Amino acid sequence: MSKSIKPSFVEGIYSTSVSFDITEVEQELGICWDDVTDFYIKWCCLFLTMKDGTVLEVNKEPGQMCWKRPYETNLLDDRFEVL
Repeated sequence: MSKSIKPSFVEGIYSTSVSFDITEVEQELGICWDDVTDFYIKWCCLFLTMKDGTVLEVNKEPGQMCWKRPYETNLLDDRFEVL
């Protein structure tokens, strides 16, 4: 740790994930996964693009996240640069 520059911030970075059960998605939306041409996840919502071009959504509430230990910690200056 550098003693020459006083940090402005201590940052903790955490990692989490969200998963969707394909069988549950198929049942909820009444689709077959074989008809999905593309997908992405944003804000805990799974977006599916179907062969006919329609886009379907499946929302999921975020689960509990473990805040016990970050996977990375940093000291940052006033421009948010890592020291």
